[in-house]
Amino acid sequence: MNKCCICCPVLNVGAHLNRVINNMEQMGSLFVDYKIVFFYDQSSDNTLDIILERIKSNNKIFVLVNGFHKRVKERTHNLAHARNKMLDFVREKCSNYEYFMMVDGDEVSSSKMDIDVLKRTINRKDWDGITFNRAGEYYDLWAMSSKRLVLSLWHFEQPNTSTIFRDEIYHEIRECKEGELIHAYSAFNGVGLYRTKKFIDSKYDGLPRLDLIPPFLIERTKDILKNGIRYFWRKEDERDQDCEHKAFHHYAVFNNNAKMRISPESLF
Repeated sequence: MNKCCICCPVLNVGAHLNRVINNMEQMGSLFVDYKIVFFYDQSSDNTLDIILERIKSNNKIFVLVNGFHKRVKERTHNLAHARNKMLDFVREKCSNYEYFMMVDGDEVSSSKMDIDVLKRTINRKDWDGITFNRAGEYYDLWAMSSKRLVLSLWHFEQPNTSTIFRDEIYHEIRECKEGELIHAYSAFNGVGLYRTKKFIDSKYDGLPRLDLIPPFLIERTKDILKNGIRYFWRKEDERDQDCEHKAFHHYAVFNNNAKMRISPESLF
């Protein structure tokens, strides 16, 4: 069924949230029906008040409140928990929906949106999961696994690694032929659209999940970057981290043959 569940984790995003919700409602209007589900974590601003007020005028909006899970130091572990709770909502309430989305609730999803870009994308058949380029800087390098660089940029020493990853995505965007999409093993740039049947059994994880990646791809990345795997910022009292999107995408790509793509068009 051409329906979509739009998911959004929120924490202290009151300054941007009304604009984000406006954009999500526009996204939802492209489908036969939609739901918007928030995972709210205890905030010091008016984030929850805004959601509750918007629920009064739109009965398609739902909110899950984090009542028991204690936030930890590692940000990606908290985000993985939030996204997995919303995935549970999709499985329980929207398993027959053809699509679901993940949308960041901060300023990256609050600016003016070109809804026609999303409309054209929905009608394409050459993707199972897709995110979008951004006007200006492609900012979420941590979520990116390209065809050549499958590991996280934070597996390697800085600062040169960030430049290599940034050059890689800009090269892919420049070389992408008109009308085509960019192949990736993982990517997220504020908004991700997914075909439910390909991604619903996947799971977000804030830990490095190298077990999900074919070994030859790991070796290819290490050969290109000439360095071993390490997390340069890790403190003794912290667990390892990786972008939570990586495990989610890698499972679907390597286990379900999902086609993960980046649109060279900018949604915002």
